[in-house]
Amino acid sequence: WSSTGSHERLGLVARTCEFLREAEQLASDYKEMEGTVYSKGTIDAVIQVIPPIISDKIWELTQDSVRSEWREIFECIKTQMDVEHRKTVNASKHAKAIKENTASYNAFVNNLDEKGKF
Repeated sequence: WSSTGSHERLGLVARTCEFLREAEQLASDYKEMEGTVYSKGTIDAVIQVIPPIISDKIWELTQDSVRSEWREIFECIKTQMDVEHRKTVNASKHAKAIKENTASYNAFVNNLDEKGKF
């Protein structure tokens, strides 16, 4: 999923959002596909490719992920991925500053001793 602000990350997030929109449209156009689109298989396929930090946010959106309907979990995934897309679009506008910030922060942290002092 690459680094924050990267065009690679933006592409991955956008493609995931597009997949979800197309799947939802398929279920809307063909009612017999609802059981396939809103299923454990679809949920697992998305969860397998997104970073754990995003899936953690998705589980926070569900009231009870064990008992939730697949459609509800699908909607939570779609909602969180839309949030991730907005964040990634904004971050990509500042990719150079984010990269410099990351380098500065890592250099600072690497210079700390075990007690958090220089």
